[in-house]
Amino acid sequence: MEPIKLGFLTIYPFGLLMLPPVLIALALMAAHMRRAGLKKETAGWFALLAVPLCFALARLGFCAFVIDQMIGNDDFGMIFRVGEGGFLLWGALGGGLLAAWLTGKITGQPGGRIADSAVVAACLLIASGRLICGL
Repeated sequence: MEPIKLGFLTIYPFGLLMLPPVLIALALMAAHMRRAGLKKETAGWFALLAVPLCFALARLGFCAFVIDQMIGNDDFGMIFRVGEGGFLLWGALGGGLLAAWLTGKITGQPGGRIADSAVVAACLLIASGRLICGL
């Protein structure tokens, strides 16, 4: 599937198809956090931190695996060309754990309980991403 160009904005089909699972996962995570007795603002802080940290660490993880190509081609700008693809799932999981820890520090709650409340939503996103990749 080809990207959709809307002026200066490029919409990728994968991202468009991942939008509903992301929204469902965020709602599911908030419900799990509420049931776990975490503070109200926990879900908002976690979502705010998890999205950029998961993205950044997934990209940095991928670039660490292809560092030999970056050195060989003298192309360190590849780190910032995210449109060319290449993300590492383990990096994204590390970003989620870092977001849980930071959220715990901000809200004064245990980061482990925050991570436990987000794990079902994370599994849903991983499964959805794998299914959508198959399309």
